Amino acid sequence: MSIQEFDGNYTGLLVPDSRPEVYAPYRASQNVLSKDQIKQAVENPDRTPARARYPKTWRRSQGRRGSCAGYAGALALGIARFNAGLPYIPLSGEFLYALCNDGRDAGSQLLCGMQKMQTIGICKEELVPHEEYRFNRISEKAKADAENQKGFECYRVDDESELASGLVLGFVGDVADDASRNWKRLDENGVSGYSQGRGNHAVACVDVRVRNSKLEFDIWNSWGSRFGQEGCTWNTWDSHLSTPNRYHAFYLIRAASGGEKPPEIRQ
Repeated sequence: MSIQEFDGNYTGLLVPDSRPEVYAPYRASQNVLSKDQIKQAVENPDRTPARARYPKTWRRSQGRRGSCAGYAGALALGIARFNAGLPYIPLSGEFLYALCNDGRDAGSQLLCGMQKMQTIGICKEELVPHEEYRFNRISEKAKADAENQKGFECYRVDDESELASGLVLGFVGDVADDASRNWKRLDENGVSGYSQGRGNHAVACVDVRVRNSKLEFDIWNSWGSRFGQEGCTWNTWDSHLSTPNRYHAFYLIRAASGGEKPPEIRQ
């Protein structure tokens, strides 16, 4: 798959030839919680949901480019920095996309974004024009600035419990979804329509809730505020994420340069 358009909204996530198995899985070194522990954590009255914790002005539109993986990674790293006690800085989805697309507006993979944010970093959004996808046209100032915003403590996500546990314990996720016209339609609870393809769109996953004994994941898209609930939707693992996870290496990120990771929630 490459760039697709749905009523003026663009995707751009490339499906790998085989699912990348590089990077340690989350459960190899991090705490995997039970569903009861996750439910207890998300229903704690002292916990602030992501949509109240992170301003809606942080949501972005990728425009008419296949830069979804760049935008998802830039938002995830920006939130990880904020969670680590640093001031929030809008980071450039174009910069991360340009690092991964070989100079063509032909999409990119999740894995490349995870690698580049750790080794090169992501510059401030203001330093790269919107919809610029060619790395050779990005300024030296922007390239130097990227060193100041790197991500660390990244783990591959292999199942629902890993993703939910990481979100409860202070991580931010980047996942693949299968965007379609049906996926764009939300029900009365803000959940996307069923669309279980291989995954053509990268999105940030910032929170989890429990409804009717099922986990639902808070997805922040890159189609602007007119999509869904002011740019967001809820997805489930079984209906939306399980099939894309068979092809893409979802990941979680928590630590960022210049900050400290948030304390773990002890159970």
